[in-house]
Amino acid sequence: MECQPNGPDQLVCEYLIKRLRPDADTVPITLENKFKLIERCGKATALLFDVDNCQRVVIVWDVRPYWSPQAPIAEGFCLHEEREGIFASLKEADVNSSDVHLVCIYRELESWLLADDRAIAKVISQLTGSRLTGRNKPKIKDEKKPESVKDPKARLMKIFKQHRTQEYNAYYHALRIVKELQNFDKIKRCNSFKRFALKATDTKL
Repeated sequence: MECQPNGPDQLVCEYLIKRLRPDADTVPITLENKFKLIERCGKATALLFDVDNCQRVVIVWDVRPYWSPQAPIAEGFCLHEEREGIFASLKEADVNSSDVHLVCIYRELESWLLADDRAIAKVISQLTGSRLTGRNKPKIKDEKKPESVKDPKARLMKIFKQHRTQEYNAYYHALRIVKELQNFDKIKRCNSFKRFALKATDTKL
């Protein structure tokens, strides 16, 4: 996984796995950033299979931040490069890639968070001490296509700022937002989340 140990991506993904499949056990390995993930995911995957006896390995990373100079112009080419780099790392570690599932969050974790306006409003209400009814109810745009937002983190930061609450910080707020999901009806608007649910837990949404 592309994040720091106990980073927001890890905590959110672990929480979602448990919610989708309560009997699942997870063994997270965080590789800090995209460069290290592509370079080291093969050895990390081999370790999970050989030492931890994992039944499946899911490699999760974001389209953002870009690591290729060509990426802002041709995101598809960038994603292709990243997948090829991951497969090369798996091959070098003598890992059968058919036993590994790749999930690229499009565009980044905040895309999933933007999908459910109700969850965001609930967290903002908690932070501001307002009620979720009447004039005090935070008005959050219902994002029909969250993965089309070019900079979802900036959008979420703007929402927090508009409601005069704390500055959005993924380490403090990402897991809180996900925990407020009533169900998966809105977050499944994100195709990358649906893929994550399927590959990590065999849950088809």
